Amino acid sequence: MDAIGDALGELCKIILPIRPELYIGNPESAVAVCTLSDIALLGDLASDPGVLGRVNIVGRLLSENRGIDAMLGYLHDNPRVRTVIVCGTDGAGHRAGHSLLMLHRYGVDHNGDSDGSSAANRISRSRSPEPYITASPDQVGHFRRGTSIVDMTGNSDRTEILGCIGRYCA
Repeated sequence: MDAIGDALGELCKIILPIRPELYIGNPESAVAVCTLSDIALLGDLASDPGVLGRVNIVGRLLSENRGIDAMLGYLHDNPRVRTVIVCGTDGAGHRAGHSLLMLHRYGVDHNGDSDGSSAANRISRSRSPEPYITASPDQVGHFRRGTSIVDMTGNSDRTEILGCIGRYCA
């Protein structure tokens, strides 16, 4: 990131603080749900005890860098989760969902050491403004090889999402 981008990011944190929101469900479940930037969908699913009883976690994803880093950390630390259902509206600015899908499909372009241990890696083929993650190669590898993505991006239909949850939690 450049100095102006860093300064704008810090200003946004002050003016528009965004609390991380995630809801832990059934720790035995192998399914996670990511509602992207669809906060209403997140609230709807998280307030349903039937959903939280079936899925491991329900959360949102707003940024193509720190948000994805946090998700990869959670998935790595919770290897029971094998499926991530990505649904809801992707934010037009950050396009975090797009970056998540590109990371799963294509991985990262390493910036720095040949062993991939650099501080920031660019998500391959991402069209997001700042698709640089700091997740470890092990976290990225676990995500790409050990996790399936169900792409329902753009879909906020509760009935369809519940049906999908039912198929993968069966």
